[in-house]
Amino acid sequence: MSDPIISAPATVGPGEIQFYDRITPPFTAGSHVLTVTQTVTGIVGETTDPVFPATQPFEIAAPRFRIDPSSIQQVFPPADQAGSYDGVLPSMVFKEFALPWMRLLSPTATPDDPCPWIGLLTIAEAEMPAPPGKSGPKDPKLSYPATIAVSALVKPAEADVLPPALGTILPSEGDTVVTVDMDLDYFTGIAPTAGDLAYLAHARVVNTDGKVILGMDEDGAFSVVTGNRIAQNGGRNTVLLVSYEGHQDHLPGGPAIGKAYTKIRLVVLGSWSFYANETPGGFLQLMEQLCMKGGGGVDLLRLPQAPSGDAWAQEALAIGYVPLQNDLRDGEVATALYRGPLVPAPTQVNDSYGPFYFSDHAIHYDPDYGVFNHAYACAWQVGRLLALSDGAFVQGLINWRRDYAQRLAASTRAAEVSAPLSLALTAQASASADAPEAIRHLFSDRFADLADAIPQMVPRSRVAAPAAPAAIAPAAILTPKDALADPLHLLRDLVQAGATKKESGP
Repeated sequence: MSDPIISAPATVGPGEIQFYDRITPPFTAGSHVLTVTQTVTGIVGETTDPVFPATQPFEIAAPRFRIDPSSIQQVFPPADQAGSYDGVLPSMVFKEFALPWMRLLSPTATPDDPCPWIGLLTIAEAEMPAPPGKSGPKDPKLSYPATIAVSALVKPAEADVLPPALGTILPSEGDTVVTVDMDLDYFTGIAPTAGDLAYLAHARVVNTDGKVILGMDEDGAFSVVTGNRIAQNGGRNTVLLVSYEGHQDHLPGGPAIGKAYTKIRLVVLGSWSFYANETPGGFLQLMEQLCMKGGGGVDLLRLPQAPSGDAWAQEALAIGYVPLQNDLRDGEVATALYRGPLVPAPTQVNDSYGPFYFSDHAIHYDPDYGVFNHAYACAWQVGRLLALSDGAFVQGLINWRRDYAQRLAASTRAAEVSAPLSLALTAQASASADAPEAIRHLFSDRFADLADAIPQMVPRSRVAAPAAPAAIAPAAILTPKDALADPLHLLRDLVQAGATKKESGP
């Protein structure tokens, strides 16, 4: 791609993904030569301007015969795991954004070639050879991976082995390589065509903020290579990451290959194995079999009918409930009912339940039979765990709780401090008996420790001249009984008395 790719997490929102059909590096891997010429003009006595050329060879390093295992983010199906992988195409995710396009399928092709140089081949258990010294399938379709010299890769000693046309091999690319020799007819039967190969690799950018790290790149940029052959059920499958470089003319649908070749030599860059369980059919087929005669129907979602004639137990089992042991907090052991979201009976939406603030709040109790119903409580708890497993949701919840706590604290300060202080400094302060108490609490409890540490400084311009004793109004003289009065009330009375005297004049 000629345009720069911005792959920071902020460019992709949570839950979103960006796909790229390919990433074309500005330079292809291999050796290059930089040529510079300089022409000097204006030389006296010279009829022609001399030209001074200079060349500088350089190499673009990229994986070729081996790939760093740490560059592999994950594989699917998981390695050494068993599961229902019917119809699954194996895939491998790389941390290197442009790895499948760092090299060209043909060493002589132009940089515009969209085909990746690597791919995945799925080998069934009956086709994969056993390790040396162990018994295996009678008719394997390829040899066991072996380490050979690079010279033997491009020039095999066996005349019937078809090698890749790699061109120049640089010393930095190593002396040995891991290869397999695969039956040519088998290879052309399972390998993708050159046209299909372009659709078996892509790049993607995801937002990793709400995901488990697991060594994941922070920018969320990955490349993905997908195989073209589904897993074989009922056995072990081996997936080989191979290099198609130099085999552009050997892929299915290409030019005719000489009859002298019966095998093809492939570079193996990695491999993993998994076990695909035998699957009787797809989901639709299995669901249709439930309704067929003898298939069981919805009764397969119920427990067998209760042997007793208890109508209550019969009804509970008929609508999908199962009795489970309930260990109570006080140590008693009781029986509780539970059923999941898949119920073999019609249901109705009921909005009268809730809201529930904790799981125990959603427990239902049948007083007639003394049995608890934990279906809603379990659903509440499962929903809570699913929500808390989402990193983006949890971060939003924390932000909401922090914002609510800050707003609650600000409201409390306004009610307990700001409002009483505002009332105390006005003439209406006497209407609230709690205002002086709140202000005394604020200054005595929060600033008492700082009283001696903070220096008291008053500008000279604000220092009033000492008044003569005769100028003090009799109403402003404190009497012994004033020692028990509120000092703020006394201060307010003095201020008001002085203001009244000033307005009345001498």
